Amino acid sequence: MIADIFTMLIDLLNCPKMTARELAQKLEISERTVYRYVDVLSYAHIPVVCKKGRGGGIMIGEDFKLHAQYLDAEELQLLQSALDTLPLKQSAAKLKSKLVSMSKTPRGGQAYGNECFAVDKSNWGNHEKMQNKMEILTRAVTQRKLLRITYHDRAGNRSDRTIEPYVLVYGDGMWYVYAWCTMRRQMRMFRLSRITHILPSDKTFVPREYDTTWDLKSPLVHEDISVVLRVGERARYDVEEWLGVEAVRKSDRDGWIAQGLVADNDATLNKILSFRDDCEVLSPPQLRQKIQRVCKSICSVYRTDSDRN
Repeated sequence: MIADIFTMLIDLLNCPKMTARELAQKLEISERTVYRYVDVLSYAHIPVVCKKGRGGGIMIGEDFKLHAQYLDAEELQLLQSALDTLPLKQSAAKLKSKLVSMSKTPRGGQAYGNECFAVDKSNWGNHEKMQNKMEILTRAVTQRKLLRITYHDRAGNRSDRTIEPYVLVYGDGMWYVYAWCTMRRQMRMFRLSRITHILPSDKTFVPREYDTTWDLKSPLVHEDISVVLRVGERARYDVEEWLGVEAVRKSDRDGWIAQGLVADNDATLNKILSFRDDCEVLSPPQLRQKIQRVCKSICSVYRTDSDRN
C-alpha cells in the first residue's frame, strides 16, 4: 500500500493530470482504491484535486513541490531497505528506482542547495545569476571571506562596497545578505536582486560581535496587522501555506475563513492579489479599501477602446 501511494504521488507530481483509470491500470488496483489513496494523501496535507466530467482527472496543486531534500539520507536508506523486503512487484521496483534518484544531489536543475539547505530556484527570474550569487555568498559566509559588491539602492544610486557577510536571509519573498558594510561602518541588509556584481576576495575577516537580537525586518519597516480572509477552494492550500493550516477553518457558508497576523506592506498586498477572485479581505477595512483602489487602477490600465466609448 505504501509503495503504491508513494508511486502515485510521484506520478501525479510528474504529470499535469491523470485519470483514476490510468492510475488504477498502472498500479494494478481498482479505481475505488485510487480514490481511497487520494484521501490518504489529502490527510497528509498534500493538495490533491479531483475534477469530474469531461477533461477532468486527478492532479496536484500547481505550487506543491516534493523536493529531493524532503527525505534525508537516513530516511531514504530506510525506505529502500524496507522495499527490499517486499514482494517483487512492479510498482515497488519503480518506487525504489525513484528513491535512488532522489538520493542524488540536484545540479543544474530546479534547485540550488548545499549540505545546509535547498532552495527551489524555478521562480527566480534570472536563476543562473542568482544561483551564482548564492554560491559565492555561501562560501564567503562559511569561510569568512570579504566580498566586493556593486549595489543599486531603490533610488537608483550605485555604489561599490566591501562587506563582511554573516548570514543569508529570506524575508518578504526576497533574499538578502546581512553583512558589515565597511563604507557605512555598520551592519546592513543587502538585497541580492540589487547586487549586480559580486567579486570574491582572498582576504578573510575576524567575525565581529553584533547584537544577537537583531531585527531582520529593519530594512523593511512596517507594522503588523490582523487580517480576516474569506477563501475559496482554489486558494485554500496557498493560504494555508502562507498563514499556516491552523489559521484556516471551514466557514459556515461556502469556503473557508482564514485569520492571521501579517505585515502591513506591499508584499502582503501582492500576496493577496495573487489569489485573484478566490480570496476576499473581510478586515481590516483599510486593507480592503487599498485592494479596491489597486484593482480599479489595474482595470483602468487594461481598459479597451470599447470600454472607453
